[in-house]
Amino acid sequence: MMSTDSISLVSDRSERDGTRKRAEEALLESENLNRAILSSLDTHVAVLDRQGKIISVNSVWNDFARDNGVTCEDRVGSGLNYLEVCRKAADAGDQVAQRALAGIKDVCEGSSEYFRLEYPCHSPTKQRWFLMLVTPLKRSEGGAVVTHNDITGRKRADKALRDSKEQFQRLVETTNAIAWEADVETWSFTYVSPQVTKLLGYETAEWYEKDFWVRHLHPEDRQFAIDFCTESSKHLSEYEFEYRMIAANGQSVWLRDLVSVVRGKDGLTALRGYLIDITDRKKAEASLRDSEERLRNLLENIPDHVLIVDQLGKIGYINHTAPGFTREQVLGKHLSTFLQPESGARAEQCLENVFKSGTTCDLEASDVNSRSYRIRYVPVIQDGAVASVLVVGTDITEQKRTEKSRRHLAERLAFAREDERRSLARQLHDEACQDLSAASIYLEQLGVKLNRSLPEDASFSGDLSKVKGLVQLTQDTLRQTARALHPSILEHYGLVTALRSFTQELSMLTHRSRVVFEMDVAPDFPRFDRMVETSSYRIVQEAITNAFKHAQARRISIKLSLQGKIATIVVQDDGRGIDYTAVTASHGIGLAAIRERAELIGAKIEISTKVDQGTRLTLSIPVAETNGMGGARTGDSKRASPWCSTNAHDDRFS
Repeated sequence: MMSTDSISLVSDRSERDGTRKRAEEALLESENLNRAILSSLDTHVAVLDRQGKIISVNSVWNDFARDNGVTCEDRVGSGLNYLEVCRKAADAGDQVAQRALAGIKDVCEGSSEYFRLEYPCHSPTKQRWFLMLVTPLKRSEGGAVVTHNDITGRKRADKALRDSKEQFQRLVETTNAIAWEADVETWSFTYVSPQVTKLLGYETAEWYEKDFWVRHLHPEDRQFAIDFCTESSKHLSEYEFEYRMIAANGQSVWLRDLVSVVRGKDGLTALRGYLIDITDRKKAEASLRDSEERLRNLLENIPDHVLIVDQLGKIGYINHTAPGFTREQVLGKHLSTFLQPESGARAEQCLENVFKSGTTCDLEASDVNSRSYRIRYVPVIQDGAVASVLVVGTDITEQKRTEKSRRHLAERLAFAREDERRSLARQLHDEACQDLSAASIYLEQLGVKLNRSLPEDASFSGDLSKVKGLVQLTQDTLRQTARALHPSILEHYGLVTALRSFTQELSMLTHRSRVVFEMDVAPDFPRFDRMVETSSYRIVQEAITNAFKHAQARRISIKLSLQGKIATIVVQDDGRGIDYTAVTASHGIGLAAIRERAELIGAKIEISTKVDQGTRLTLSIPVAETNGMGGARTGDSKRASPWCSTNAHDDRFS
C-alpha cells in the first residue's frame, strides 16, 4: 500500500507531465499557426536565428529563392545560413549583397532595430524591384525576420510619375504658353515659367514685383482687363480674355489669357493660367480685315456682277444686282431664273460642266429684261474638288448696241460702196464702152472715106488700123474693169457661179504663166444674203489675187463646204508664203479689208502660212447668221435673215 508521500509524488509527476504536454501542444499549435500565417502571406518571409541561419520560410520565399538560384527548401533547419549566402554574393562584388549583409547582421545581433533596402532583381524577361525589411525577432535568443516585398508596380508608377512631371516641366518651360500663378487679392504673380522673359523682355524677377501686371497693361485695355478679371473671378471657375501689354522695348504685345480660379473652403485662394502671345494672329486678322475691306470696296465699285454659286446652283453671294433686281430677290435663287429660257438652259449646262471638269466656261446670255451679258464661270477648288463656282457677269448691252450700230453703219457703207461700184461699172459698160464702140464705127467709116479720097496713100490705112486696135483694147479693158467693180453674175447667179467665172477669166489671162485653178463645191453649199455673198466674194477675190500676184503660186484651190451650221470657204496656194508675224501684225490694206469684211458678216477668218510652203485662208460663215440652207435663191430679196433689213436699204442706194 502506497504511502501518502508516494501518492503525492505520483500526483506531482502526473501534473508536470500534463503541463509539459499542454505546453508542447500549445507550442505546436503556435508553430502551426505561425506556419499558416507565413504561408498565407504574399510577401517573401524568412525567420533567422541570431547567427543568421534560416529557421523557417514561407512558400513564396521558396519561389523567390529558386528564381534567384538559391534552393533552400530542403535545407531549412539543416544549417543553411542566409548571412553566408549574402556574404558569398558580396565577395563576388554584389554591392546590394554587401549592404544587405551588414544590415541583416546588425538586426540579428540586436544592434539595430530596423533595416530597409530597395534593390533590383534582374530576370531574363524583365526587371523586378524588391523592398527588403529586416526586423528583430522578439525572443531571448535573438534573431530576425526578413521580408522581401515586390515593389515593381510601385517603382514603375513612381517612374511614370517622374517622367510625367519632367515632361510637364519641359512642356511648361519650352512652350510659347507662359504658365503663371497669382494672388487672387493683389494679382501679384507668385509663379511664372522661365520663358516669360521672351514674352515682353522683362526679367523673371520683375514679374514678381507688386502690381507688375496692372502697371504693364496697355492704357487702352487696362480698365477693361481689370474689370473683366474682377467680375469673372467672382462667378466663373474658368475664363479667358484678350488684351495688350507693353513690352520692355515699348511695343504692344497681344496676349490671350486662359485663367483658372482656384477655390478652397474659405473662398478664392489663387488664380492660375497661361499667357499666349497672339500678336502675329492679331496682325494677320488686321491684315485679313484690310484685304477683305479692299476686296469689298473693289467688288462694290466694279461694274461687273460677281456671284458665288454653290453645288446646288444657288447664289450665295452677289456684289451688286443688275437693274430691275434686288439682293433679296437674287440670293438663294438659281442664276438661270433671271435669264431668258435659251440663255438659262445654256447657263445651267455651263455650270454643270464646270463642277464636273473643274475648268472655266464662258457664254453670252440675255436676262429677262433683255440685257446682254458676257458670263464667265470659274471653279473654286477646295481639297482637290470644286466646292463652288465664281461667276463674273459683264454687262455688254451698250457694247452690243454699239456693235449693232457700227455694223449697221458698216452695212450701209458696204452697200453704198457696192452701189458705187455697180454705178461705175454700168457707166463704164453702158457709156464708155458704147462710146468706144461708136468711135470704132466712125473710124471704120473714116477709113472707107480715106481710101476713096486718097487711094494712093496707104499710110492712112495703117494708122487707122492701129487706132482701131487701141480702141478695141481700151474697150476690153473697160469691160474687165466693169466686171471687177461689180460682177453682175454674182448678183444674178450667186457666189459659186461668180467664183467659177472669176477663176475661168484668170485662167485665160494666166494661160501663159501656167497657173492651175481648182474648185471643189459641196452639193449642199447654201446661198446667202447678198451682203454675205458679196463680202465672201471680195475676200476670196483678194486671197486669189494675192496668191497670183505676190506669192508666185502655181496651183490655187478653192473649196466650199458645209459642216453643221458652219459654211467654210478655203483658199489654198503653193506659193512662197509670207512671214506669220507679218500676217498677224500687218496693217496692210488687203488684210485689213479681209478682216473688216469678215467681221461685217459675223464670220471668222484664219490665215496660216509658212515661208516657201504656201498660204491657207479659211473663212467660216455661221449659217445661223444668214438665211441658211433652203433659203431663197436668185432674185429673192426677202429671205428670212438679219440681212433682209439691209436689203431694204439697198433700194435707197440703187
